[in-house]
Amino acid sequence: MWRYFTVATNTLTDEQSKALVEAWRPYPWWHHLPNFWLIKDSTGALSAVALRDKVMSAAPGVRAMVLEITPKDWAGVFPNEGPVRDWLRSTWPPEAP
Repeated sequence: MWRYFTVATNTLTDEQSKALVEAWRPYPWWHHLPNFWLIKDSTGALSAVALRDKVMSAAPGVRAMVLEITPKDWAGVFPNEGPVRDWLRSTWPPEAP
């Protein structure tokens, strides 16, 4: 069962950002907007609490919001659409027409 999450934080240091990238490494993730991630879990084992705990471990003291979502559609604006949009189209549910 696929599970989809968004994670948003306040400003992170470079070190904290790198630590979060390491925390997300087992999962397909997208991070082309500052302090915002899309994470897809194929194991069904992740939860908003588990991801929040990863944020707290990687970036102590940071403010964060983790939401599990059921994406039905999405739309975005990306001037350089190449890999950004390709990842979204292949990994996230279909883009709205």
